[in-house]
Amino acid sequence: MHPKLAPSRSLHRSRFARLAGSVRVARPLFGVLASVSIAGSGLYACSSSSDGNPAPGADASLDAHDAGSDDAQGPRARCSAVQGPACDLVLQDCARGSECIVIAGDAGLTTACVPSGTGTRRAGAGCCPGQANTCSPGLECIGPPCSGGAGTAPTGRCTPHCCPGDDSRCGSSEPEGFPGSCDLQVFANAGGAASTPVFHVCSYQPVCKPFRIQPCPSGSTCLLQKDRTSYRCGPIEPPPGRGIGQPCTVANECSDGLGCLGAAGSATCRMFCYRQGAGTPPFDPSAVRDEPGYGGCPAGTACTGTVNGFPGYLGFCR
Repeated sequence: MHPKLAPSRSLHRSRFARLAGSVRVARPLFGVLASVSIAGSGLYACSSSSDGNPAPGADASLDAHDAGSDDAQGPRARCSAVQGPACDLVLQDCARGSECIVIAGDAGLTTACVPSGTGTRRAGAGCCPGQANTCSPGLECIGPPCSGGAGTAPTGRCTPHCCPGDDSRCGSSEPEGFPGSCDLQVFANAGGAASTPVFHVCSYQPVCKPFRIQPCPSGSTCLLQKDRTSYRCGPIEPPPGRGIGQPCTVANECSDGLGCLGAAGSATCRMFCYRQGAGTPPFDPSAVRDEPGYGGCPAGTACTGTVNGFPGYLGFCR
């Protein structure tokens, strides 16, 4: 039986640590060069030549299968993984003076209407996860824990619940003005691993350019966005990220410059590389270097892998 949680604002972000012991924020949707699975809700799968074993030097193609909709018309109800009869997390449809949160009910995670908190910070504003929530009612404080006590520089962002493919609720970060994108999924602990999906929230990340041409801050990775032309930084979970050949299940598990590629249950982190003459990149090609992580490949591999539906200049080493 799951213990019922006291209806309090302290559940925001830290609610999952209290509720289940751990939390994981992952990017299994757009904004990534990565894969969870091809079956059901998967994103990418490897395909190859007809004999299933590409000849040396042949391209290994990767298909992209987007989950969610790019043309959503406003917030949609019932898109969060955790649902309950009391309210919907995205719509925040509780009575005036209340907000919709996740609690641990007798049968597992569910939603409940509780008295609204007193926070006033808007979507995109800074906050300190794990401390007293300063976000407005209905918002989550998502991000790495702040290192100090009261007055510490915020490391998280106030973010609304959202539906994948619909950025209309996100707004922009304050004060930087980075546009928000509904591309983060929060997981709660189940059976010793943070593997139970709870809901999606927005992220507010700086722009970047791949191959370390315009690098991200430490602990982040440069990810292709759903428009297939722009890049933004995303947090590596957990840092410093998995290396080449290590198994992965979500996009931001791999180190910067690597992607989680492959079929369900067999995806691994692979290095992305620059394919010369294959499309026009949104950066100066002369800035690419023939070195691993800078557009080149490790010794013994070549830039022959491709990703169907993605820019032609973006390949992976194999």
